[in-house]
Amino acid sequence: MKDNTPNKFFSFITQPPESAPSRLQQFYFFSTYGYCAGCLLYAALCIYLIQQGMLPLAGTCGGLAALFALGVVLNIHGRLKAGMLFVIFGQCAQAWASVYISGYTGFHHYLVPLMVMSLLYPGRRKIQGAALGLIVGLEFAALTHLAPRTSPAYLTYIQTAQFLRGANLYLSLFSMSMAAIYYGIASEQSRKKHEQHEEKTRTLLHNVLPEEIAEKLGSRPGIITEEFENVSILFSDIVGFTTLSRTMPPDEVVSLLNRIFSQFDDLAGRHGMEKIKTIGDAYMCTAGIPQFRADHAESAARMALDMMREFNRIAREIGQPLQLRIGINSGAVVAGVIGKTKFSYDLWGNSVNAASRMASHGMPGEIQVSRSTYDLLKEKFVMEERGPVDIKGIGLMTTFLLKDSPAG
Repeated sequence: MKDNTPNKFFSFITQPPESAPSRLQQFYFFSTYGYCAGCLLYAALCIYLIQQGMLPLAGTCGGLAALFALGVVLNIHGRLKAGMLFVIFGQCAQAWASVYISGYTGFHHYLVPLMVMSLLYPGRRKIQGAALGLIVGLEFAALTHLAPRTSPAYLTYIQTAQFLRGANLYLSLFSMSMAAIYYGIASEQSRKKHEQHEEKTRTLLHNVLPEEIAEKLGSRPGIITEEFENVSILFSDIVGFTTLSRTMPPDEVVSLLNRIFSQFDDLAGRHGMEKIKTIGDAYMCTAGIPQFRADHAESAARMALDMMREFNRIAREIGQPLQLRIGINSGAVVAGVIGKTKFSYDLWGNSVNAASRMASHGMPGEIQVSRSTYDLLKEKFVMEERGPVDIKGIGLMTTFLLKDSPAG
């Protein structure tokens, strides 16, 4: 049977603990692998120094190898800060001890990559990492000055000391290169993640708000209001839907509404309409907002005719006696974004109220329009006068029924 112990070990040390925040996952990988490399390096140096008879210095390397191993264990248990502090102060202590024991053997060079690593200290305040980096940097400067001038407490072989100086210098440079590569990779990943987050935010805003309004809100947060003199507002509601919904499971009700409104959304995009909102089984959209268009009434009329055709098709397919009524009114409105959280783009004004009443006081299976909309459509669409209708909150209004377009 194949032994998968090495694979299990690497999987174990690369899997962040549940207690580690997602923002520290990159640091977990970097520090864990760094601690493993440091443990192996100092263990090898310990063995080499024992063979050379430099037992006191070998002891410092063995102790530091143990601290690196402890750092791995603490990381695995989610104690990232504790692991890093043990390693940093252990490395600092070993650097001082190596200068005292053997003079200039180059162990203090490892403080340079350690100084960089200090800046990654996983605290919420950057000042903590900066303070650690400053402490390590000052120690490196002090030891760089003192090491060549310090007589070793224990006599060492000159050849061995020269080897250690060269080896430690090159290994510290290699460690620095690895840290730089990590920084580069981490920075690039952070940049891509930031761009993806911004793109998701833009996409979300554009799904909730008109594109122009979303851009304005992104560059100038706060209340956004605009007045539009010539727009057409369309409302629709489903006759009999409330009664039907009482006989259907909730998930089927939502699924049916989603099917209908998704089809309406596609039609809105095709006809250049701006969807405003849905409330229950009511659907609201408008033409001429946020960009002016002279054919706003025609766009709303074509949208309404297509909505009626698509709705009737869906009603036949599901075998339910549902009917749609649609109301359209044209006039001036105020549009804007309201709210601090879960904000929405909405319309206000008498024209909006009149459009809503056109739908609520309409006839099932018909598209009812106001006089203002009729005047914009009468030369281009087939219309019928319905006559005076008592509209709640408005009074008697002469309304018209949109029957078809000339091409229909």
